[in-house]
Amino acid sequence: MTFRRQCRDDPVGREIVCYRVAMRVHITLEDALVSEIDRRVGVGRRSAYVAAAVRTALDSEQRWELIASAVGTIDDNGDRPWGSDTAEWVSSQRRTDARRVG
Repeated sequence: MTFRRQCRDDPVGREIVCYRVAMRVHITLEDALVSEIDRRVGVGRRSAYVAAAVRTALDSEQRWELIASAVGTIDDNGDRPWGSDTAEWVSSQRRTDARRVG
């Protein structure tokens, strides 16, 4: 994968080509697991598949960490930002979110 950027220190403003650098790591997988990966994506796509699986796992772990860190942040005294009508509060939050469509 390549990407281009303009070099700030270059008075002419030329573009330079940069390459994404990947680190080679050594991992050990069971034969059956490697066979299943090969069956699904092919021998030449192992690294990309493993990298995507690791990204997915890390994303999932980060989400669970955020959920766990939120536990107990709302007092159980009945004073909630959404009041007594949770559905209306959720609906109003969705209407005010510019990132949502529809």
